[in-house]
Amino acid sequence: MKFREALKGGGKFEFPQPLTPQREVTVSSVYEKAVAYLKDLFSKVDKKGVRFESPKEIVKLLVDTVGSDESGVIDMAYTMPTLENYVPMHSVNVCILCLATGYNLKLLFNDLIELGTASLLHCIGRHMPPSEILKIKNKEYLIAKEKWLDDTKLLEKVDGISETVKSIIYQHHERLDDIGCPSLDIKGEIHPLTKILIIVDFYITMIQHPDPEVSKKCSSYNALTAIIEKNGAPFDASVIKAFIEEVGIYPRGTYVELSTKEIGVVTKETIGKPMSPIVEVMFGTDGKKLKEAKLIDLSVSSPVVSIKRMISENELPKESP
Repeated sequence: MKFREALKGGGKFEFPQPLTPQREVTVSSVYEKAVAYLKDLFSKVDKKGVRFESPKEIVKLLVDTVGSDESGVIDMAYTMPTLENYVPMHSVNVCILCLATGYNLKLLFNDLIELGTASLLHCIGRHMPPSEILKIKNKEYLIAKEKWLDDTKLLEKVDGISETVKSIIYQHHERLDDIGCPSLDIKGEIHPLTKILIIVDFYITMIQHPDPEVSKKCSSYNALTAIIEKNGAPFDASVIKAFIEEVGIYPRGTYVELSTKEIGVVTKETIGKPMSPIVEVMFGTDGKKLKEAKLIDLSVSSPVVSIKRMISENELPKESP
């Protein structure tokens, strides 16, 4: 597979243009269509005798949309899943960032389709309410994991699923440790597309965890730092680099101090300028909270205004009683 060369730093590929026929669609409508498909699939997939149409058309729409309006789609990937639709929304969010990373790695169109399909369906063995997921204790995880691995057989009920997609999803489940993180105990070769799914799913799970307390404590920066610190199997360096270029050096939700001594939070990355995101300034140069926050696009104001350093939430100025 030529993508293996890409992970080693070689190979430049061109996408067939256009990827699919032009459609009058919006980013939100594509997102909603994907969530609706998964909601229906996950609610019925355990029933006997049911079959589901291939998600290929939805995946093509996502591939097209990520390629043509990448910034807008990445915004949607940061939509916090609702309790009612946690697993479907989580799956779509993971799919979007997987495709963005795939574009960065210049994957061939067919590889993007395989990656998009696998990432969209990767929770087929874990289609349970967040409340049920949170009940699983560490000691029970291995039992649940065996069930999830076995449940990948449910993919047989979905039309048009390739052996590659099945392998990616199975490997993804297989590589998780007893707290749901990628295991470093690697045996055998991981499919290159699985490496993308492992990183993106870890990142999205950390910042959009079904337990609000966990999600609140784990900022985008913390999740990204954890990925970088585990550089090495199963976190491939080439994939990490591509992923960071998509979410930014300063992921949204990261608190930063500017060169002006103002303090704010990153609200959006700037495509092609990972060092210059859009920042919502909350505290002025005197350390006092602004009555009304203001947005600064560092890609426009830089180098006049730049990020001096990242700070933790604990370092934010304390408001006067």
